[in-house]
Amino acid sequence: MRNRVAVVLIAMATMPFLATNVSAQAPAKAPAPLLLGAGGSYAEAGGPAGGVVINASKALFSGRTAGVGPVGDFSLHREDGVSWTSFGGGIRLTARQSSFPIIWFGEFLIGASLLEMSSSSSTHLTFNGGGGLHMPVYKRVNLLFQFNVLHVMEQQYAAKRTTVGISVRLGSN
Repeated sequence: MRNRVAVVLIAMATMPFLATNVSAQAPAKAPAPLLLGAGGSYAEAGGPAGGVVINASKALFSGRTAGVGPVGDFSLHREDGVSWTSFGGGIRLTARQSSFPIIWFGEFLIGASLLEMSSSSSTHLTFNGGGGLHMPVYKRVNLLFQFNVLHVMEQQYAAKRTTVGISVRLGSN
């Protein structure tokens, strides 16, 4: 019985303290939106190839002018009987000026590339580094401009990839 009374007294004594701390907290910040991008792509990897790129990113830690978070990327390019598929995951850093709506980004991803020719295929570790920008054109819709260099291990070549497309903000903000 004494333990119950002690618990009740402690709870009553800390109630005003808890109430003032709860009311003094800042309102919760809305989570950053998911940016989903897609576009047409041109890759130069020993020869020109046209294709598509799809990527998604979300800033987990962001302030007014900078953010950092995960990014995922998938691309498919085909030309003259050769198919090149790459995918990867990594980190994206974003930056913006408070008075200018363009979102600049730089990213680094690690993944794989699947190279398929008429008689053979092979998969290789791939490092992908690049950057670009999201330029708002309407509420949640942006133009996407992106340039990446994909270093395909074991093949010892770097493919340059340029993408132009759109990105859409999903979620709050």
